[in-house]
Amino acid sequence: MESRLRSLHAAPGGIRWSELLKSLTAANPETPPNSIRGATHQLYMRHSGEL
Repeated sequence: MESRLRSLHAAPGGIRWSELLKSLTAANPETPPNSIRGATHQLYMRHSGEL
C-alpha cells in the first residue's frame, strides 16, 4: 500500500490509472497484475477523499 501512495503523491497533477498499474507491476513482478489492480482499486475506494 505504501508504494501505491508514494506513486500517487509523487504525481501531484495526477497519474493515469494504466500508468500507475504499469509502474506498480514493474516494481512488483512477483505479484500477479490482477492482484495489483484489485488492491489498488480497494485503496482508491477506501481513500478516494485523501487522494
